[in-house]
Amino acid sequence: MKVSNKDAASEVTRLQVLYKSATDVNNAHQNRIKSVKELQKEFPAYFKGIKDEDVLNDNAKKNFEELTKSIFENAKAKAALIKTFICFS
Repeated sequence: MKVSNKDAASEVTRLQVLYKSATDVNNAHQNRIKSVKELQKEFPAYFKGIKDEDVLNDNAKKNFEELTKSIFENAKAKAALIKTFICFS
């Protein structure tokens, strides 16, 4: 279970860093675009179909929040599966 939580925390941290970089108006525009492209590459199910401008303007916050929730739910499900498997082994 610790591994699943650690992996999820690492993935969410990466997501948070990229999203903050993409939406931070004090960040250089070129860096913000690069962060958007990384989000789209690393999390295509949530960001691929979204316009760069929507992410830059923080209009993709719902996607960001849904993805964060999904990552943690996935980690919990994996942990439960591993725990079940260990109990029946």
